[in-house]
Amino acid sequence: MNDIQEHNGTREIGTEKTGIVRRIAALFVEPSKLFPCLTGKIDWLVPFIIVVLLGGLINYTTRPIMAKDMQPIMEKSMEKYKDQLGETKYNEMMAKVNEGFEEARRNPFKWYYIFTWSLFPFIVMAAITLIGLIAGNFFFGGKSSFWIVMNVVAYAALIGLLGVGVWAVAALGL
Repeated sequence: MNDIQEHNGTREIGTEKTGIVRRIAALFVEPSKLFPCLTGKIDWLVPFIIVVLLGGLINYTTRPIMAKDMQPIMEKSMEKYKDQLGETKYNEMMAKVNEGFEEARRNPFKWYYIFTWSLFPFIVMAAITLIGLIAGNFFFGGKSSFWIVMNVVAYAALIGLLGVGVWAVAALGL
Protein backbone atom coordinates (compact mmCIF):
# COMPACT_ATOMS: atom_id res chain seq x y z
CA MET A 1 0.00 0.00 0.00
CA ASN A 2 1.27 3.42 -0.90
CA ASP A 3 0.63 6.78 0.70
CA ILE A 4 -2.85 8.19 1.10
CA GLN A 5 -3.81 10.52 -1.71
CA GLU A 6 -6.67 12.97 -2.27
CA HIS A 7 -8.21 13.13 -5.75
CA ASN A 8 -11.31 15.24 -6.30
CA GLY A 9 -12.30 14.90 -2.65
CA THR A 10 -11.99 11.09 -2.67
CA ARG A 11 -9.72 9.58 -0.03
CA GLU A 12 -7.44 6.94 -1.41
CA ILE A 13 -4.78 4.59 -0.11
CA GLY A 14 -2.21 4.25 -2.84
CA THR A 15 -3.83 4.53 -6.23
CA GLU A 16 -7.12 2.74 -5.42
CA LYS A 17 -10.22 4.08 -3.72
CA THR A 18 -10.53 3.02 -0.11
CA GLY A 19 -13.20 0.34 -0.20
CA ILE A 20 -14.16 -1.44 2.98
CA VAL A 21 -12.10 -4.56 2.23
CA ARG A 22 -9.02 -2.43 1.55
CA ARG A 23 -9.60 -0.46 4.74
CA ILE A 24 -9.90 -3.61 6.82
CA ALA A 25 -6.74 -4.99 5.24
CA ALA A 26 -4.98 -1.68 5.94
CA LEU A 27 -6.08 -1.93 9.57
CA PHE A 28 -3.99 -5.07 10.03
CA VAL A 29 -1.16 -4.27 7.62
CA GLU A 30 -0.66 -0.48 7.72
CA PRO A 31 -2.94 1.15 10.29
CA SER A 32 -1.00 4.42 10.21
CA LYS A 33 -2.14 4.84 6.60
CA LEU A 34 -5.73 3.88 7.33
CA PHE A 35 -6.61 6.17 10.22
CA PRO A 36 -6.11 9.47 8.36
CA CYS A 37 -8.70 8.24 5.82
CA LEU A 38 -11.39 7.82 8.47
CA THR A 39 -12.91 11.28 8.34
CA GLY A 40 -16.54 10.58 7.42
CA LYS A 41 -19.43 10.53 9.87
CA ILE A 42 -20.44 6.97 8.97
CA ASP A 43 -17.07 5.29 8.43
CA TRP A 44 -17.63 3.46 11.74
CA LEU A 45 -20.85 1.81 10.59
CA VAL A 46 -19.47 -1.13 8.57
CA PRO A 47 -16.93 -2.19 11.23
CA PHE A 48 -19.70 -1.89 13.82
CA ILE A 49 -21.98 -4.16 11.76
CA ILE A 50 -19.14 -6.66 11.37
CA VAL A 51 -18.56 -6.62 15.14
CA VAL A 52 -22.28 -7.14 15.82
CA LEU A 53 -22.71 -9.97 13.29
CA LEU A 54 -19.51 -11.87 14.05
CA GLY A 55 -19.79 -11.19 17.79
CA GLY A 56 -23.32 -12.56 17.74
CA LEU A 57 -22.23 -15.62 15.78
CA ILE A 58 -19.38 -16.26 18.23
CA ASN A 59 -21.76 -15.86 21.17
CA TYR A 60 -24.29 -18.20 19.57
CA THR A 61 -21.73 -20.92 18.88
CA THR A 62 -19.95 -20.75 22.23
CA ARG A 63 -22.93 -20.26 24.56
CA PRO A 64 -23.59 -24.00 25.08
CA ILE A 65 -19.90 -24.55 25.87
CA MET A 66 -19.82 -21.64 28.29
CA ALA A 67 -22.97 -22.93 29.98
CA LYS A 68 -21.43 -26.37 30.40
CA ASP A 69 -18.25 -24.88 31.89
CA MET A 70 -20.00 -22.34 34.12
CA GLN A 71 -22.56 -24.69 35.68
CA PRO A 72 -20.15 -26.43 38.11
CA ILE A 73 -18.68 -23.07 39.12
CA MET A 74 -22.14 -21.66 39.82
CA GLU A 75 -23.19 -24.75 41.77
CA LYS A 76 -20.06 -24.53 43.93
CA SER A 77 -20.69 -20.84 44.51
CA MET A 78 -24.30 -21.49 45.52
CA GLU A 79 -23.26 -24.17 48.03
CA LYS A 80 -21.82 -21.43 50.25
CA TYR A 81 -25.34 -20.17 50.90
CA LYS A 82 -26.97 -23.54 51.54
CA ASP A 83 -27.03 -23.09 55.33
CA GLN A 84 -28.33 -19.53 55.12
CA LEU A 85 -31.12 -20.36 52.66
CA GLY A 86 -32.35 -23.59 54.14
CA GLU A 87 -32.71 -26.88 52.32
CA THR A 88 -36.00 -26.13 50.55
CA LYS A 89 -35.06 -22.67 49.27
CA TYR A 90 -31.60 -23.91 48.26
CA ASN A 91 -33.08 -26.81 46.26
CA GLU A 92 -35.54 -24.44 44.53
CA MET A 93 -32.73 -22.06 43.57
CA MET A 94 -30.51 -24.89 42.35
CA ALA A 95 -33.37 -26.25 40.24
CA LYS A 96 -33.83 -22.80 38.62
CA VAL A 97 -30.09 -22.43 38.03
CA ASN A 98 -29.81 -25.90 36.49
CA GLU A 99 -32.89 -25.23 34.35
CA GLY A 100 -31.30 -22.00 33.08
CA PHE A 101 -28.07 -23.76 32.17
CA GLU A 102 -29.95 -26.58 30.46
CA GLU A 103 -31.95 -24.03 28.45
CA ALA A 104 -28.70 -22.29 27.43
CA ARG A 105 -27.35 -25.58 26.11
CA ARG A 106 -30.59 -26.47 24.29
CA ASN A 107 -31.35 -23.04 22.83
CA PRO A 108 -28.34 -20.73 22.44
CA PHE A 109 -30.48 -17.94 20.91
CA LYS A 110 -33.10 -15.72 22.51
CA TRP A 111 -35.00 -13.00 20.61
CA TYR A 112 -33.60 -10.21 22.79
CA TYR A 113 -29.96 -11.17 22.08
CA ILE A 114 -30.17 -9.17 18.87
CA PHE A 115 -30.56 -6.04 20.99
CA THR A 116 -27.81 -6.94 23.43
CA TRP A 117 -25.41 -7.94 20.65
CA SER A 118 -25.93 -4.57 18.96
CA LEU A 119 -26.51 -2.23 21.89
CA PHE A 120 -23.64 -3.36 24.09
CA PRO A 121 -20.92 -2.88 21.45
CA PHE A 122 -22.37 0.52 20.51
CA ILE A 123 -22.44 1.69 24.13
CA VAL A 124 -18.88 0.48 24.73
CA MET A 125 -17.63 2.10 21.51
CA ALA A 126 -19.40 5.37 22.34
CA ALA A 127 -17.95 5.38 25.88
CA ILE A 128 -14.42 4.72 24.62
CA THR A 129 -14.94 7.42 21.99
CA LEU A 130 -16.02 9.94 24.63
CA ILE A 131 -13.05 9.10 26.83
CA GLY A 132 -10.70 9.42 23.85
CA LEU A 133 -12.35 12.65 22.75
CA ILE A 134 -12.11 14.20 26.19
CA ALA A 135 -8.53 13.05 26.69
CA GLY A 136 -7.42 14.06 23.20
CA ASN A 137 -9.20 17.38 22.86
CA PHE A 138 -9.19 18.78 26.36
CA PHE A 139 -6.07 17.34 27.94
CA PHE A 140 -3.82 17.25 24.88
CA GLY A 141 -5.25 20.15 22.89
CA GLY A 142 -6.51 18.15 19.91
CA LYS A 143 -9.23 19.22 17.52
CA SER A 144 -10.98 15.96 16.71
CA SER A 145 -14.71 15.33 16.40
CA PHE A 146 -16.79 12.58 17.97
CA TRP A 147 -17.26 10.79 14.65
CA ILE A 148 -13.57 10.72 13.73
CA VAL A 149 -12.70 9.18 17.10
CA MET A 150 -15.66 6.78 16.74
CA ASN A 151 -14.27 5.67 13.36
CA VAL A 152 -10.92 4.82 14.92
CA VAL A 153 -12.57 3.02 17.85
CA ALA A 154 -14.82 0.98 15.52
CA TYR A 155 -11.92 -0.12 13.35
CA ALA A 156 -9.85 -0.92 16.45
CA ALA A 157 -12.75 -3.10 17.66
CA LEU A 158 -12.11 -5.36 14.67
CA ILE A 159 -8.71 -6.16 16.15
CA GLY A 160 -10.38 -7.14 19.43
CA LEU A 161 -12.91 -9.19 17.49
CA LEU A 162 -10.04 -11.10 15.91
CA GLY A 163 -8.84 -12.02 19.41
CA VAL A 164 -12.33 -13.16 20.39
CA GLY A 165 -12.47 -15.22 17.20
CA VAL A 166 -9.22 -16.96 18.10
CA TRP A 167 -10.60 -17.67 21.58
CA ALA A 168 -13.82 -19.07 20.05
CA VAL A 169 -11.89 -21.39 17.74
CA ALA A 170 -9.93 -22.66 20.75
CA ALA A 171 -13.14 -23.05 22.79
CA LEU A 172 -14.82 -24.98 20.01
CA GLY A 173 -11.76 -27.17 19.59
CA LEU A 174 -11.43 -26.52 15.87
